[in-house]
Amino acid sequence: SDVCSSDLKGDPVVIILTPVSSSEGVTRMLPETARVASIHESSGGSFGAVITLLAAETVARDVADAGSVHLAIVSEQG
Repeated sequence: SDVCSSDLKGDPVVIILTPVSSSEGVTRMLPETARVASIHESSGGSFGAVITLLAAETVARDVADAGSVHLAIVSEQG
């Protein structure tokens, strides 16, 4: 089911990636901002939610290579 408040759809987020293991790299924040398209509760496994983002293809590649992904909502106020 959709657990995303309609207030979150379209919100800009920054993406923070952690490596698969501490010996493989460092935690980093991507320079690109993405937008939340939808959030759905996971049907099982170790995921808390499935979040669909609107972003550049380079973001998708970086996320696919990450050990875990963290999102933070960006304030659009200066």
